[in-house]
Amino acid sequence: MRIAVVPFDNETGRSEYDLLAQMLTDATVARLAADPERLAVIGNAAVLRAPRRSRDLTGIGRALAVGHVVLGQVQQIDGRLRVTTHLIRVRDQVHLWAHRFEPSADEAPSLDRDVSEAVAGAVAKRLLQP
Repeated sequence: MRIAVVPFDNETGRSEYDLLAQMLTDATVARLAADPERLAVIGNAAVLRAPRRSRDLTGIGRALAVGHVVLGQVQQIDGRLRVTTHLIRVRDQVHLWAHRFEPSADEAPSLDRDVSEAVAGAVAKRLLQP
């Protein structure tokens, strides 16, 4: 099984969230790559770094020979942080899973772990079960 992790988008309009978006991407790649016997993870291919407006999931799937893509957004809604993650099947672009995180200030330090664990759990449940 092969999967690609698209860099999380910082949709806040504030550059100070660029690092958070990168940290979430890196944590997700690292967590998914923990079991390379079951899952091959691609996270740094040039095709994944295309701007959101010009991303073509079918083209990503074809270029990287992956069947699924993980992507996410970092947003700020009414002053609160929100991270939304998606697991998408490339061939028909169906969302197999999506989850929204709205951490409190106390939860923010563990956000990268929480997001990467949730994505890994969704991938295991939806893609790696026999």
